[in-house]
Amino acid sequence: MATDIRQIAMFSGNPEAFFKALQACAATRFYPAKSIITWEGDECLSVYFILEGWVELYRASLDGREQIIDRLGEGEAFNLAPVFMESAIQQATARALKPCTLMVIRKKEFLNLLDQFPESYKALARYFASRLAMMADHIENLSLHSVRVRLARFLIREAEKGSDPGWTQEDMGRRLGTVRDVIGRTLRRFENDGLIRMARQRILLLDRDRLTHTAEGRQ
Repeated sequence: MATDIRQIAMFSGNPEAFFKALQACAATRFYPAKSIITWEGDECLSVYFILEGWVELYRASLDGREQIIDRLGEGEAFNLAPVFMESAIQQATARALKPCTLMVIRKKEFLNLLDQFPESYKALARYFASRLAMMADHIENLSLHSVRVRLARFLIREAEKGSDPGWTQEDMGRRLGTVRDVIGRTLRRFENDGLIRMARQRILLLDRDRLTHTAEGRQ
């Protein structure tokens, strides 16, 4: 079931007049699975809110290798930061993981909406703060921790989100800065140690305490 725009956390607390103005300037678009929504390096023209489905944000090297930045689900937004940057260049490519329904607002109209309802800037600042904290954690994982620690943290984070965007072992490698074989070996070690169980393309956490110790670098 698609998310109602009033349930998007960034919009909570706004008056009914805000939602009427939002609906007047927003469009709803559908993207099939695996289709590209925006390209890294292109000019930012619009902001996007996910009403239904999953979107993957990634950056690619010249030789085609991809680094997954994040996967976003219903109620989340992307392409917000470039709106406030002088260059207004999109920082990542956005791809539909599954069929997606998005609410799209043109950059100028989005800024006009915020100016019309200035209390919305506080909610936007909170959203930016949460995304910044996520990116800081991700940079720390890639630069300071082993694959074992990175993977344990990843599994716990995904379990806490309570959602399933369909991570494969190859996807996990692209997210955690390694390759599929290393992810596979580490998962098998976790399973042999009784921390997880892999079944039907799902990973079940069996010993959350010990996995947390691993995520903290204590095992």
